[in-house]
Amino acid sequence: MRKNGKGSVVVILLILVIMVIAGGFYAYKNDFFRSKEVVVDEKIEEIEETPQEEENTIASVLELYKEKLDGQDSYALTDINNDGMVDLITYKEETASDKVVANYTLYSYLENEVVELGKIPGKKDQNLLYKMKDNTLLAVYGYMNHEKDTVYVVNDKKLEEKSTNQKDISQGENYTRGDEYIPFDFVTDTIQFEMYE
Repeated sequence: MRKNGKGSVVVILLILVIMVIAGGFYAYKNDFFRSKEVVVDEKIEEIEETPQEEENTIASVLELYKEKLDGQDSYALTDINNDGMVDLITYKEETASDKVVANYTLYSYLENEVVELGKIPGKKDQNLLYKMKDNTLLAVYGYMNHEKDTVYVVNDKKLEEKSTNQKDISQGENYTRGDEYIPFDFVTDTIQFEMYE
C-alpha cells in the first residue's frame, strides 16, 4: 500500500511539472510575455515624451514674454479668448505710502509684438481668476464674507470690464467658481535668467 501511495504522488508531481512546462511554452509561443513588455515600454515612452514637449512649448511661450516677466511676483499662461495665442498674466504686489497696490496685467502676442491688454486690480490672496467658456475672464474677489465678481472681455486688443456683481456670503456658502481656474507660478531667477542664456 505504501509503495503504491508513493508512486501516485510521483505521477501527480510529474503531471504538474509537465503542465507548468507546457503552459510556459504556450505563453511564450503566443507572445504573452513579450507583448506585456512592449505595452510597458510604450507607456514609458509616452510619459517621457509628454513633459518634454510641454516644457518646450512653455519655454518658447515664455521666451516671447521674457521682458514682461522681469520684476513680477508670479505669472500664468492661458488663452483667454481661444484665438490660438497663449496669453500671459503677470502679478505684482507693491507697497506705496503704507498701502498695498496689487495688479494683474494681461498681455498677448499680436502682430509680432507683445501687447498689454489691461490691468485687473486685486491682491492674490483675495482674488481668483477663471477662464470662462464664453471667452471671458472672471475675477472673483472674496474677503470677510463679501464677494465681488467681475467679468472681463478682450475687445480690439483691450481688456474691458463687462459686468460686476457683489454679494455677501453667508456661513457655509461657497464663493463663486468659474469654468477653468487659472493657476499661477512664481517668477524665479531660473525663469528670468537661466532659461534664456
